[in-house]
Amino acid sequence: MNAATAVALPVERSDDLTKQDARAARLRTLVEGYYGQVWRLLSHFGVPRDLLDDAAQEVFLVAARRIDEIRVDREKAFLSGTAFHIARRISRKGSREDVTEDIEAEPDPAPSPETSLADKQARELLEKLLDTLETDLRMVFVLHEIEGLSSSEIASIVGVPVGTAVSRLRRAREKFQTAVEAHQKHWRGKP
Repeated sequence: MNAATAVALPVERSDDLTKQDARAARLRTLVEGYYGQVWRLLSHFGVPRDLLDDAAQEVFLVAARRIDEIRVDREKAFLSGTAFHIARRISRKGSREDVTEDIEAEPDPAPSPETSLADKQARELLEKLLDTLETDLRMVFVLHEIEGLSSSEIASIVGVPVGTAVSRLRRAREKFQTAVEAHQKHWRGKP
């Protein structure tokens, strides 16, 4: 090894460490900025409560492995797509459990008991209504209506043409509206 090679090695290692530090910092930023959203998204996709933490961690493990592929302005779409695929895999593994039981979002600073109860009931009702949708429709509905992604982003995540994503979203909205109306009739005492 000559002197030029000996000098070059530490520089290369320093560059590698700098890249690793940048990747680690970016992953930490993603986890801190999106963990709660990913957890809720997985919940909306029907991942059973006892698997939510593991599924959310899996999303970020995928992000860690593919951190260099994630465009700076597309982090939410990447994480949503990864959550979609993980939720789909989990739903294929076995029958779904009742995910409406005691679903809690990240704790609020100090909500009143009335607010906590109302929030819990709203989450339970949302999960019950979402459960009326088939998996493919539910995923598209959640990605658009709850996560705010565009039809083209959803098509990319789900792996279908944009027209198919739009069609699924339309059908999901119709079925969701039907479920809402059925719920309202039930609570008003109408047959």
